Amino acid sequence: MLGTLNISVSPSDGDPSVLVVNLSGELDGSTLPDLEEQLIPKIKDKSNKAFIFNLKGLKFMDSKSIGFFVYAYTTLSRTQREIAITEYNRTIKDILTIVGLVKIISCYPTLNEAMKKMELTSTLHS
Repeated sequence: MLGTLNISVSPSDGDPSVLVVNLSGELDGSTLPDLEEQLIPKIKDKSNKAFIFNLKGLKFMDSKSIGFFVYAYTTLSRTQREIAITEYNRTIKDILTIVGLVKIISCYPTLNEAMKKMELTSTLHS
């Protein structure tokens, strides 16, 4: 059975150049193309200064999805832009920790905390 992934992207309230990406469901090989189709153009668009991935509703992610986060981090960091992950469950946290993403991508316990940090950072880089 194929998983489903719900994706919503919206500008943060305080800074429209900070995008909040809400993911819920399962992020795996069958759902990753939808995420890539929606987000790669936004990641390549340098007017988007920061991305906050809210994983509150994400129940599962596989190794292919880890590759997407590495791509996003690499692409954004090359142009002094930011990426953050927030509101993940214990299973997702364990995956992020095991593969080392928590060492390179900022992680925050709440969306509000991530938004405050990213909005401040984008203002400083403007």
